[in-house]
Amino acid sequence: MCRARQALWFPLRQPTPQAAWNVAFSEVMAATLCHAARQGGTVCKWTDGSTGPRSPDCQDRDVCLSPRLYLPRSQVQKRDFPSPVLVRAAEPAEVDGGFESAVDVVMCGRTATAQESMIRESMEAFGRAGFGPPGIRVNFDVVNLHVVFDGSLADLAGPAPTADSTVLVELVTAVGWDPARISHARGSRIRTETEEGAGLPLAWLLENVADDLVRWDIEDRGLSETVGRDACEKFAAEASHAAGTAAGRVTIEKAALREEEYGLDSRKSRTGPREGHHPLFGMSGFALLSGDLPSVWPWLLGAVARGAGQQRGKGFGHVRLWRTRV
Repeated sequence: MCRARQALWFPLRQPTPQAAWNVAFSEVMAATLCHAARQGGTVCKWTDGSTGPRSPDCQDRDVCLSPRLYLPRSQVQKRDFPSPVLVRAAEPAEVDGGFESAVDVVMCGRTATAQESMIRESMEAFGRAGFGPPGIRVNFDVVNLHVVFDGSLADLAGPAPTADSTVLVELVTAVGWDPARISHARGSRIRTETEEGAGLPLAWLLENVADDLVRWDIEDRGLSETVGRDACEKFAAEASHAAGTAAGRVTIEKAALREEEYGLDSRKSRTGPREGHHPLFGMSGFALLSGDLPSVWPWLLGAVARGAGQQRGKGFGHVRLWRTRV
């Protein structure tokens, strides 16, 4: 729980409050974790991404946690991963003497959970640094910080839902997607709230989650170099195929989804700046699932833990599950 004496201001350059929370916290965490700074030196500077992905000019790359938790990149798999440390903040509520907001800090993976004390320190440093646009920063206090859950996905899962039950999937924040990539995918039709029927691209969503889970698990274990890029690709493809096949055995009973544009992508490509900006599209809402739920349950839990879709490092793709009948 975070408490501020005045209302928090969200920077206009971020498309949503969730994005503002994650970007601001991640920058403080990167500085807090910087090994050089903790040894009395200066905080490492990060490249601006004009010639490639943002990365640190790290002085202690072999021991520093900042690159692995802020913007992790696999040199073997040649891909970027969203931070395994995400912030999910509720809308601030006015209370006596100020404003309070319930904030969840989600740590996914061995590297992140092993550094719980450092991440707690980062959150406290975040409060001292303040939050908001330049000149209007508001400090806040972390008044209650505790671990809600500490364990594996299997522990989190508990008993899988039975085949005669239903599960409600809530896309809390927009699940970002690239229309060009899923225009021909199974179930890629996205319907609005006013249309009849269900249009959640479930196969694409779970394939995406499975691919990310396998790749990140290999990288997080420090096994990418041992396994090799080709084997990483093979394992990820097998998991993705299994998730997509499982999705085909599930029925979307009802859905209330809305397609939305949730920001502009202003990132620069590795070969140079792109011409202008292009919009980011996503969907949010609810979908009720039935059928062979045990087969998709692990992948749905992966979506809860790691999020789904694009721009997860900014808080998009937040997924929650509700068992509606057991």
